[in-house]
Amino acid sequence: MPHASQQAAYANGFKGIAIEVSVDAEHVHNIRYSTDLAKWVTKGKHLTTDDMVRNVLTTKLNKWRHENEYRFIHESDQNRAEQIGKITALHLGWPYQRIVNEDQIAANLPSLQSYRPKALKLAKLTVSLGISCFGARLEGSTVISEPFNIPREA
Repeated sequence: MPHASQQAAYANGFKGIAIEVSVDAEHVHNIRYSTDLAKWVTKGKHLTTDDMVRNVLTTKLNKWRHENEYRFIHESDQNRAEQIGKITALHLGWPYQRIVNEDQIAANLPSLQSYRPKALKLAKLTVSLGISCFGARLEGSTVISEPFNIPREA
């Protein structure tokens, strides 16, 4: 899992979502971190096209090692959308959660004024579908994700 500062960057300062999906493990691949990006041709090795594609898609530069990333790769002969797994949870960023003056901060930040109603609507929909919903916040350098409490007035 990336360090909290990287997670905040990916999620626009915790104004974002992460969708948790249960997938077939055979399609999940570890990322290999290297000083060079993967190349289509590997000297001395006879790789199939599938192996070369997988090699390129699962190689990243060492500077991204902190991400400890996995990739979902599934080949299909179908030229259409396919279900890759089941959504098991939604994690919503909720900036400034549990800060004494949270409402004052939110009232003065247009981006939060726009984000929060949309996040609440998504949380309600998620719960109505029987999917777990969590609120994520930063506590020091640790990301805390706990069941999301939908305000009654929302």
